Amino acid sequence: VEFLRADAEGAVKIFPYVTGMIAAIAGITIFLSLQRLIQSQAREIAVLRTLGVPKLSIMPGYIIAPVVIGGFGSLIGVLLGVYLGAPSMLGLYEKMIGLPISSDVDNSLITQVVLISMVIVLLAGLRPAWQASRLQPLAVFRGQHEVKLSSRRLQRFTASLPTTVGLSIRSSLRKPMRVGFTFFAVGISMLLFGSMLFMLESMEGSFIGGIKDRQSWEVQASNSPGGEDAIVEWVEENGGQYELLINFPVGLEDDNREITAFGLDNLSTVSDGDSMIMVDLMEGDIPVRDDATIQVLIDEGTSIFLEWETGDVVPIFIGNMQYEVEISGITEGEISRTMYIYREDLSQMVGIESTSVLIQLSDDNKSLDGLAELSVGYTKKADAINTFETLLEQQKQFFYAIEFLGVIIAIAVLFNTLLMDIAERDTELATLRVLGAPINKLGKMMFWEHLGIGVIGGILGAIFAYFGTVLLASSMVQWAFYFTISPAPSAIITIAGVIIGISVALTPFGMWRIKKMNLVDKVKDLSN
Repeated sequence: VEFLRADAEGAVKIFPYVTGMIAAIAGITIFLSLQRLIQSQAREIAVLRTLGVPKLSIMPGYIIAPVVIGGFGSLIGVLLGVYLGAPSMLGLYEKMIGLPISSDVDNSLITQVVLISMVIVLLAGLRPAWQASRLQPLAVFRGQHEVKLSSRRLQRFTASLPTTVGLSIRSSLRKPMRVGFTFFAVGISMLLFGSMLFMLESMEGSFIGGIKDRQSWEVQASNSPGGEDAIVEWVEENGGQYELLINFPVGLEDDNREITAFGLDNLSTVSDGDSMIMVDLMEGDIPVRDDATIQVLIDEGTSIFLEWETGDVVPIFIGNMQYEVEISGITEGEISRTMYIYREDLSQMVGIESTSVLIQLSDDNKSLDGLAELSVGYTKKADAINTFETLLEQQKQFFYAIEFLGVIIAIAVLFNTLLMDIAERDTELATLRVLGAPINKLGKMMFWEHLGIGVIGGILGAIFAYFGTVLLASSMVQWAFYFTISPAPSAIITIAGVIIGISVALTPFGMWRIKKMNLVDKVKDLSN
């Protein structure tokens, strides 16, 4: 129940971020598409302006276009969301908790999403519509609106480079604003894709890695007060090893939240390996035994939420009794709020020797016969890992859906921009072909251009994804559920590779367009 509550709260917090990102990408894509539409209809607009049609009469048509696009897109989105998306998500949670969930969709939420989408597309269409009304007929008829030369500084910079490379760089940077918008949109789309990769890596490390890497017990047997002796005797008879553990809730001053205290015989780091439960020490030192003030370790989340630091002496409550403890160090990797303390110190506070026994079975005898009768119950480490893996596997279905959405958006943005670049260079490419430039040279030029856009977009996408995921995670974490995002190299390589792959994969389409080009008409346009 606590997991579902935390998950629902996190979904509410992340909803505005995801909606804003998708809306921004939609606005940029529509903005670039309308610019291309206006350019392709420049002659028609020039004719209307020559015939005396006022500017204000031209603008409405290009404002209506994004509204129509947004209306159809919203309709498709609502149908997919209501009849496919929502039932799939509810089915995921039904499998998780084993209970049916109401599938009613809130109409106010649909209205909210549609209104946000329509406002974004309307705003995206204002500037292109204004540009359409400002076209100068004489410049259009001369073809000057289609010819965009690169800056002289860029020309001097690329003059010493090979012809193909120089052409690629100059053609890519002729319209830096469009390229900038493209990189921004690709970065946001990769934030959707990359945030899921980073979160999966971090959650797997926290959920599963914490058990596999920092805990060496095989069975944890819970015992009633005083019942640990029988379990210890069973372990010794079966040739295993054991450690006593106290697991007890700790209260806070003027705060109804709790910390789970783990009382261990030995407190050791992963590198030491002297205990069946080890800690990953982020800062500070292992507590010292028999100190004047009892020393403890707290996890990173507790330190952040309560603003406790190494060296602080803080009050804690065991029942109605208050104790002063000193924080000797801070650990990382714990999902829930955790405190580590020596078992003998915690035992004096709570009045019991242990709540459970950690067991390592011998290699010759893995049988658990008789343990159930001596304990309140026991947990196998393998079963705990399997539970977390099953839970993560169910969550991955949602993450994969977001990743797929991010990739689809990146493909749409890159395809839209690169297609516009190719279309704007029809005259240039046709002239090069008439002058004898072979197709493979033009293809190589286009390949390097797309590769450059992919590399830069991949780097920016990885940066967007990492820092954006850190921001998203900071908005989702809470007392009961805390984790940090680490810059996993595999996720960074995947993000950059996806963008580079999409960019390079569009090269064959550009080659096909060049081959189908009517050279006579294009060169005639240039001569005019």
